Amino acid sequence: MRLIPVWRQLLTLVVLLLSQAAAASAAPRVLYLGDSLSYGAFGLTLDKSMRAAGCPVHTMVSGGATPYYWLADFPNVSADAGHWVKTPERESRTRTSRRVPKLETLMAEFQPDAVVVQTGTNLYAVLRDKRKSPEERVRTVRYLIERMCRVVRGRGARIFWITPPDSHPGKYPHELQERMKTLLVETAGRYGKVYDSYAVTKYRDSYPANDGIHYGKGDSEKWSAAVQNELLPWLAAGAPAEGLSPGAPEVAAGEAEETVRRGVPLDKASNSLVVEAVLTEKTPLPERTDYRHALGLFEYRVTRVVSGECPEGRVRVAHLIVINRKPCAEADRKPGEPVTLELVPLATYPNLEKLDLFDELRESALPVYTLRLKSGGEFSFQVAGAR
Repeated sequence: MRLIPVWRQLLTLVVLLLSQAAAASAAPRVLYLGDSLSYGAFGLTLDKSMRAAGCPVHTMVSGGATPYYWLADFPNVSADAGHWVKTPERESRTRTSRRVPKLETLMAEFQPDAVVVQTGTNLYAVLRDKRKSPEERVRTVRYLIERMCRVVRGRGARIFWITPPDSHPGKYPHELQERMKTLLVETAGRYGKVYDSYAVTKYRDSYPANDGIHYGKGDSEKWSAAVQNELLPWLAAGAPAEGLSPGAPEVAAGEAEETVRRGVPLDKASNSLVVEAVLTEKTPLPERTDYRHALGLFEYRVTRVVSGECPEGRVRVAHLIVINRKPCAEADRKPGEPVTLELVPLATYPNLEKLDLFDELRESALPVYTLRLKSGGEFSFQVAGAR
């Protein structure tokens, strides 16, 4: 019997380890975002398949999630319908989360090459919002989808969007589901890959004995297997990314319907906004001014979009109304007063976001902006801002 020299065995082992390391380093880093449909068997098997393919995966699943939860343009949201986090280093599954992490933060921390998004079911509520016209409902959903895609593409990652599966028509009529499918395919499809879950699923359980949305283990795993058949090759293929480059125009020439009310495009990642507007509602200055610093929420009707996007025709702005325990001039602004506002999401300035925010306005899903700092830097409190 011929023995293989020890040095050759060691060399073979080293080559094997190096090849495995090279394969692992070549696999794309994946950020996986999902709602309650990903909390069970569907998400568990999809997550497992990506890891088995060698991808470092950061999974962030929150029950009830929509782009409102994930985008830094909107206030922080707590989740109470299941929260699952799994990274290459750790995993936790809890019933609640005090604060769902924002997409912009996750992108900066994990630096994924690809983002897999499973959501859309919770956006049916927007398409049914009786406070909005049918055109406003569509415009809002398009804006939310596009905003998610722009954040991802603006940071150099690809996006794979998984549509909702088929729901019971007693819960969501087929016409409504078809409308959501069209919005996702047309909007997210300009930025990346859209997987049509409606085509491979059928809700079979009774309704209303069951909720008409969530699938059992067997059907969830079949749905996941169908998605994997397209997702894993897509991940392995790598660049080039589908859809638009981050700087390309979002609406093709001659397209009949604008997705949002637009001005001149600004930085696609920052979502800056410049508008001419009229103050319609304001949170009054608190009776006691012993707060060292405080914000007050104001709402404006937009009369003209100068730059950026404003799909609702309204904006909410967190103004500093107290600095160093003294009222600010902004607190005296009168309803009906026209003004030009240069805005960024409140989350742009983390130390502002931590202040007390006085909000007596009616509940709304509008983003919360604040005035852009002229210096472009972090906010520092100065008495000079007070009256």
